Amino acid sequence: MGPVIIVFPDCFTALGGNQYVNSSAVGDYADYLTREPIPFVDGEFRTLASRDHRGCFGKSSGGYGARIHAMKYPRYWGAIANHSVDAYFDFVYGADWPNTLDELAKYRKAKLAPGKRNVAADAKAAGYDGRDYGRVARFLEHVWATAKVSGGEVQTLMNLAMAATYDPDPRAPNGFRLPYNLETGELLPERWKQWLRHDPVNLVARYAKSL
Repeated sequence: MGPVIIVFPDCFTALGGNQYVNSSAVGDYADYLTREPIPFVDGEFRTLASRDHRGCFGKSSGGYGARIHAMKYPRYWGAIANHSVDAYFDFVYGADWPNTLDELAKYRKAKLAPGKRNVAADAKAAGYDGRDYGRVARFLEHVWATAKVSGGEVQTLMNLAMAATYDPDPRAPNGFRLPYNLETGELLPERWKQWLRHDPVNLVARYAKSL
C-alpha cells in the first residue's frame, strides 16, 4: 500500500453520534463532508484529487456513513470500507428501544408509581397519549448537565440521535419524531417506516450500480 493521507473530521453533534447524512435535526453532514473537507484537503495537501484516489471508511455509525456515501455519493468516493455497519434496523435498533423507553419514563412529568398497572388507563388519567410532552427535553438537559452518564443514558442518547437522523421534523418537539408510543411502548408503523427508508439492507438494490 502506498502513502496515504487520512482525515478524521469531527462530526459529533449535540446528541452525540452521527450517521453522516443530511438531517434538519442535527445538520447536513453529507453536504458538509463532500463540499468542505474534500476541497480543503485537496487544496492544502499533495493529493491525487479525484474519486479514484479517495476512499471513505468507518465502524458502526461510521461504517453506515461510508456505506451510504458509497451508494448516494459515488462521484466523491472511489472505494469504501465499512466495519460492523449499522444495518438491518429491525434487529440492530429494535431490541434497544424498551430500555430507552424505561429511561425516558424517569422524566415523565407525572411520575409512575412502582408495581403493576393498567398502562392505558394510567396514561389516560395523566392526560398522556404516548407523544412526547417534554420528557425527551428533560432527559437531554440532564445529560448535557452531567459530566458522567450511565450506560442506559448513553444508549438512550444514541437512539435519540438515530431518531434525529432517520425521522427529522422541524415541527416536532426537539426537531425529530420518535418511533414508539412513549406510554405503551407500541411501535408506530408510520414512523418506523421512515427509519427503514434509511436501512442499507433496503437501499442496496436501489443503489447497486453505485456499489
